[in-house]
This record gives sequence, C-alpha cells and structure tokens, in this order.
Amino acid sequence: MKFYNVIFTILLSFFTTMIFGQKPKSKLGEQKLLISLKDFGAVGDGKNDDSDAFQKAIDYCENNKRKTLFVPFGKYLLKKSVYFKTGGVQLLGEGALLREESWIDRENLKNDVINSSELVIPKDNTGIVFDKNVRDPVRIVGIQFSSQQGRQVGKTTGILFQSEWNGPTWPFIIERCHFTGFNYAMKFASSNQYLVAFLQFRQNAFNQNDECVYFSDINSTNKQSGVRNLAWGFTFEDNMCHDNSRVIRGTFAKDAVNIRNNNMEGNIKYANGNPPSYIVDLEISNATVNFEGNHFEAILSDAVYVSSVFADKNGEYLPFPNTTALNPKNKIFIKGNNLDGAASNFKPFTLKGILVYNYDQVNLFLDQCDLRVNESNEKNVFLTEFAKENGTVIKVPINNGKETLKSYLNANKQIKKATALNLNEKLSNLKQLKIEDKFLVAKIEVINEVGTLFLGSTTFVITYELNNVVKTISKSVNSNYGFKQGRNLSIAVVPNFLPKNAQNAHFTAMVDYSKNILENRYFYYNTAAELLVLQNPIFAVSTR
Repeated sequence: MKFYNVIFTILLSFFTTMIFGQKPKSKLGEQKLLISLKDFGAVGDGKNDDSDAFQKAIDYCENNKRKTLFVPFGKYLLKKSVYFKTGGVQLLGEGALLREESWIDRENLKNDVINSSELVIPKDNTGIVFDKNVRDPVRIVGIQFSSQQGRQVGKTTGILFQSEWNGPTWPFIIERCHFTGFNYAMKFASSNQYLVAFLQFRQNAFNQNDECVYFSDINSTNKQSGVRNLAWGFTFEDNMCHDNSRVIRGTFAKDAVNIRNNNMEGNIKYANGNPPSYIVDLEISNATVNFEGNHFEAILSDAVYVSSVFADKNGEYLPFPNTTALNPKNKIFIKGNNLDGAASNFKPFTLKGILVYNYDQVNLFLDQCDLRVNESNEKNVFLTEFAKENGTVIKVPINNGKETLKSYLNANKQIKKATALNLNEKLSNLKQLKIEDKFLVAKIEVINEVGTLFLGSTTFVITYELNNVVKTISKSVNSNYGFKQGRNLSIAVVPNFLPKNAQNAHFTAMVDYSKNILENRYFYYNTAAELLVLQNPIFAVSTR
C-alpha cells in the first residue's frame, strides 16, 4: 500500500509541475496556489488595524501577477483605505451574511460571532479604492462590508472606483457580498464621464445604506452629454435590498441595463433626514432597460425613474439637441414586477423620452414617451408633474387589424400627406376654450408609411378677442423622435395658456416637422383630429 502511495505522490507532483510550471521562490517561500490575506500579517480580530497588511497583499498580487487574494473568515479593521493601482486581482472571501436582515448588532460588538470574511470601515473612511490607473478587470466575491459605527451622516464608503483610464475598465463584478451601514456602498467618481463597462452585481445583500450603487456627478467642465459618470452595460440581478434610501443612481449608455429579480423591500430616509426621490434613478443614452421580476414593498418614495433627457445637479433638464435624448433607441421593458406592497400615493414608474413596453398592471407617469405596448386594462397613463406644467406628447401605436395601410389611406379622405413642401398646416377643426379649462388636448392620428424619423412635436394655436381685437398665440410641445411604422395616435397635452380677460376663444393644433429632417420622406396625418379640454389628463391607453 505504501508503494502505491509513493507512486501516486510522484505522479501528482509531476502533473502539477507540468500544469502549473516551476515557479521561483518568493518572500512567501514556495509559490502558493492561493495567496491569503493572513500571509501578510492580517489579524482579523476587528481590533487591530489590518490596513497595512491588506495593502501589502494587494501590492504583492499586482506586482507578481497573482490574480486571486483569499480573504479567510475574520473581521478586518481598515483604518486606512486599501488601494488597487492596476486591478486584475479578484478578492475571494469565505462568505458574507447574505440575508439582509442579519446585519450586526453594533451595540454589542464584542459578543458578535460572525462566520464571514468581513471588512470593517470606520466613519467617514473608504474601504477599498480602485485608483486612477486601474484598467484590469475587477471581481469581488463573498465579502462582508460593514461600517464600524453604523449608518450616520457622513461619507463612509465601502468601495470607491475612480479610474481615469480611457479604456475603460471592464468588467466590474461584485457577487455574493453584503454591504451595511454606508453612505455609499459603492461609488463611481471620476473626471472622465465614461469610466467603466459591463458592471455585474449578482446575489448581493444591501441594508441600511444611503446609496447602494451610486454614479457621481462628474467634476469635468465638459458637460456635453450630462453631468453624471456613466457606464456601458449594467446588470443588477437577484440582489436583496432591505431598508436602503436609494438602490441605484446612474447613467448608462449603448449596452443593455438589466435589473431583474431583486427584492427592494423598504426604503428609508437618508441619514441626514431627507427623503429619497426614487429607489431606482436611471438616465440612459441609446440603451435598453430590462426591468423584470422585481419586488417592491413598504417604500416611502417613488419607485423607478428612467429618462433619456439628462438633468443637472439642480434637477433642471439639459438642452437635448445634438444628444441621444428622445432617440427611439432609448427603451424600457416592464414585465413581471410586483408593487402590491407599495402605497398608492407613490409613483411606480416615472418615464421621460423613451419607448415604453409595459406588460404589467401598473401605473405609468409619462413625459415625451412612445407607449409601444401597454397590457393594462385600466386607466394607467398619467402625466408627470413636469409634463403637466410644460406640456408633452405621448404616442401610441394603433392596432390596424386586418385592414391594410393602403386601403385605410384610400378610404379616409381627411388624411393629408405631409412633405417638405407643405410644412406645418393647421388642423381643420376648432375647439372652444374657456379660462377655467386646465388642459388643451389634441389627439392626432399619424400614419408613418415609410419609417420617416422626425420629432413629432405639436403646436397649439389659440385665437381670442381682447378689447375687440382678435389675437393669436401659440405654444409647442415636444415628443420623442419617430413614430412606429403604421398608424399611431399622437396625444398632445398643454396647460391652458389663454390670457385672462380673453373672450370668444378657440384653439386648433398642427403637427410640427422640419424640412431639413423630412427631406424627401413623408408621412400622413388626419386633419380631423379630436380636440378636447380636460381638468386632469388621465388616459386609458391599451395596445392589446
């Protein structure tokens, strides 16, 4: 038997050498297959400062091209930030507390028994920093991030990513980690607007954080595309988020934004006492958002905000010409989400300047949107407060049934062909208007036979008498670019702008389009549109 054991040992040694190769000796002695944080003197008792040991371990791995640093069970106090200088080293822990309710009792630290690989960060400190030259992939698995004093007013941060490499850095992966008690669990901040790509957050737990995933406002003076840092590609799946103020705040471009199967149960005021505006706050640029299978419960703010029109630090929308704002490549798919536990006075989805595909029985608050699919069988289309104050256009495709587009055009003589030669002609009908009417509405049918792309705005024209003098005033409201090919209903809404003391007033409307945009293309519109006045614009719009 001993003979066979000797033979097995020799063969194992031979094949190990063939596979992994001969490695030179290092300060750790014979090269180890796995580098441990404790090889560099980390104690892991929650009392001794392990910052220097952690930094030595990271430096060693980066300098010696070691790709994994093992963080064994323990509580590692980091009084100083630990810096990654190039990246490419994954942190692999033995596990974190993945039930978000199982966060530590901070009033009795000495009696805590924790079976996790835990990094403890004091107030106003940052735990891990990916520095300005980080360019290689980032991956952290199975680690507990905890603030030492719990959530307080300040800037305590679990992970800070501030690379300014123009690559950008990708991918950025966080899996099966737990973040509790931070002002920023993960913060992305750089003078470069585009700093990271293909972010993946899977099976993590977040609780008692002000911000979970937070993209900062950029410091650069170049604000051509907006003011937040942004990423290409974002996946947030199967995460447990309990009693945080806000879960996601970011800007995402081009690649898909996947937010699926997350528990977003409960949200709380910030540590400073201010309430959050939304749980999920997204700006997108030619990106598709897949928002599916998420659970919301016991929330004290509106749930989801998605906009293709960027806003500044004060919430003022930036000019959209020469940007991707209102482009039909900006989309959201809403499917299988549960908001039954959310109070009725909060808005489930607030959407601006995007194509909307809604498969849920849920209220939508829209501005400048193209509602391509709406499976609700109730009145679920509302205007945002901004849309009520400034006016908007909502587009909805019309089910053509069995009737062909050609036969429909031939059968309806009131439909007019719009070309670059007959710009902006008024509708044929008029609607009386009084000063007490709150909103003017024009429902105009638009037929897009050849896929013409244009802004699709609407101008309202009011004619009235004042001191026996006939006057005319107008106001335009914008939509997003383009209509779906086929028949569409353009619902334009504007607050009443009739002057006081005006008499004998009526209004009409017209579809706006530019000669430069239309060029040699065309579309059709129904000159006998429906004009009406409303006190509160709520619509039952189904695309079934």
